[in-house]
Amino acid sequence: MTKTKKRTKIIKLVFGLALLLFIAWKIASSLKQTDLDALQFSPTSSWMFLIALVLMPVNWLLESLKWHLLVKDIEKTSFTNSIVSVLAGISTGLLTPNRIGNFIGRTMSMEKVNRTKGILATIHSNLAQFSASVLFGVMSLLFLGLDIEYLDQSSVNVSAILILIVALSLYYFPRLIDFNPISKLYSNQMQLALEHLQRESFLLKTTVLFVSITRYLVFLAQFYLLLNCFPINVASDTLILAIALVYLITTIIPSFLFGKLFIREASALFVLEGFGIESSIILVTAFLLWFINLAIPSLAGAVILFKSEPKV
Repeated sequence: MTKTKKRTKIIKLVFGLALLLFIAWKIASSLKQTDLDALQFSPTSSWMFLIALVLMPVNWLLESLKWHLLVKDIEKTSFTNSIVSVLAGISTGLLTPNRIGNFIGRTMSMEKVNRTKGILATIHSNLAQFSASVLFGVMSLLFLGLDIEYLDQSSVNVSAILILIVALSLYYFPRLIDFNPISKLYSNQMQLALEHLQRESFLLKTTVLFVSITRYLVFLAQFYLLLNCFPINVASDTLILAIALVYLITTIIPSFLFGKLFIREASALFVLEGFGIESSIILVTAFLLWFINLAIPSLAGAVILFKSEPKV
């Protein structure tokens, strides 16, 4: 066995152990924060949970479709390989702040010469999802508002709309970030990758954005279903708007912890407690959402990483 292969095996073992320890710690910390004995379940909780679980592969199939659309002109690959790359990316992203490390798993199977384009394609895909979250979050903000006495509501609304405009502008016109003196910091590969993203058709970018919106509706539905596993007394339309507000706050607040760790829980508590939902229900729901959408697929991604060999 060569030194490179030995080093790769050691890295994979350390990564796999770190992932398992992280998931175990997350489960233990979530259980410690909630009084499970005090929780009551709604009569339809089993069906609600089952539907939310079934939506998990739908969620990641949509993300795989986005990835496939964005990389098919960079490197020929099958849709199955796109699914594998996305699952690998979930694993590498889970242990990094803001899940920025998802490009490592996604681009590992790409030819080395195409990886810079793959990294920017990952950022482009994330920006599409960011835009979808902000779009629905802004609409929720305009309907519900934020009841914070030291914040001016109109300023919050304008700021959110500006964030959406900037995100969509960068998504459709990525060369906006290519200006002096910043452009001098970019390598030739980075310049070529930016040019590739800029040349992508308006139809392709809009299609990817539409898939991102569809995916957003899927994990919004999951949050709604999991909350309704418990007896809560909130009208459906109000609850949906409140969840959209939770996702807006989660999206725009940067996380320096692993995979947005506790950001969603804190955002959910901040918003949903105002509608009379018990904190234990909110914390359990946020944990279940994390476990279904990230922990389970990350384990599948870890298996893929262990079996794969990066191209050199």
